[in-house]
Amino acid sequence: MQIKESQTKFIDIIKALEEVIITQSGADVFSEIFKLIYAKLADEIGVASGKHKAKFISSKSYEADIQKLFSRATLKWNNIFAPQERFNMGRECLANCVHIFEGINVAQYSLDDATQAFEYILPEVAKKKRGQYFTPEHVIQLMVKILDPKEGQLIIDPACGSGGYLINAIKYINKKKEKGAGLKLSNIYGVDIDDKSFKIAEAIKIIAGDKYSYNLDKIDTISTKLWQELGLKKHSFDCVFTNPPFSGDITKKEVLENYELAQTLREKLRPRMDRHILFFERIFDLLKPGGQAAVVLPQGVLNNKNMAYVREYLLTNAQVLAVVSLDRNIFRPYTDIKTSIVFFKRWEASVDRLLDYPIFMAISEKSGKDHLGRIVYKKDAKNNIILNKDEKPIIDHDLDEIAKKYIDFIKK
Repeated sequence: MQIKESQTKFIDIIKALEEVIITQSGADVFSEIFKLIYAKLADEIGVASGKHKAKFISSKSYEADIQKLFSRATLKWNNIFAPQERFNMGRECLANCVHIFEGINVAQYSLDDATQAFEYILPEVAKKKRGQYFTPEHVIQLMVKILDPKEGQLIIDPACGSGGYLINAIKYINKKKEKGAGLKLSNIYGVDIDDKSFKIAEAIKIIAGDKYSYNLDKIDTISTKLWQELGLKKHSFDCVFTNPPFSGDITKKEVLENYELAQTLREKLRPRMDRHILFFERIFDLLKPGGQAAVVLPQGVLNNKNMAYVREYLLTNAQVLAVVSLDRNIFRPYTDIKTSIVFFKRWEASVDRLLDYPIFMAISEKSGKDHLGRIVYKKDAKNNIILNKDEKPIIDHDLDEIAKKYIDFIKK
């Protein structure tokens, strides 16, 4: 079945490819779909530059053409695929996948469409095992508005997933700055150790275009080699945006001994640490004095008695700017874990640390999702979905209102 571009969402194309690969091949669905996507992007780039006519079409030579396109993709994006990688699906399966993609322009889809589609094909087991869930864009936008990143600042997401924080930060800065030279993208960094997330982030960068071509590296953020691999010194960044993975204990002594939070009051090394707690400390290693961060954390870090040492570390090393409690539905259908966003500013050595200061607090009661994780849209009195100026449905959430209240709060 060929899908008409004007009649479908990107996620529907992904679902159609998934069905074909599952029913006609024993190959890994995620891997094969991403090979197809990168081959398709290579084709679109070639066509746009006038190097060749579209090759992602049903023809007698389709198999050789698609294999050549993928070989071209492995050369162009050699940090994504090994040179010897090939399609593992059979000829008939590949032919049906090509037919689905025929007439489709992947690069024309919005970043929202691409992110939603790519998260769909992340294996459920991997998401639950590592606690990796892409942050909804309206949550990202709240975090960016409150932190208010500026042109020229060094910005990083140390668990970048699809790259949503960085792309939205670039959008925000470009919208605010005056006309002139483009934003210096060499100041924007995304890091993730997960291979699948890395492939997704790179694909979204390509779809987004050159104006979103930030630095993307496959690096273990909690590794002691982070600085060497980034080519930067500690305490270099002005802004950190992140939603670290919530699952997985770290037990390696050679890693734990490099973290203050892994030490007990008696200076003994804890036998294991939650990954997100080490990520939290790493944020302070990334931030320069006066640098700011916005971090999604499990609610327990702020409430649980056994997490008091983490809160003490936060208050000792930073001024808390704001805490926004998110609705439990926000990461559904993947998890219903209760989360909050913590905004803070690392103390400057030259500034006396305040003991008593106001903190903006807010509770989100409308997440834009129902209890099953389905998107909830705003409706008018006649129950019709309300559209924005771009003719897209408006998600029913209260995070924009919270951002406005924070801006009013800091003006007082």
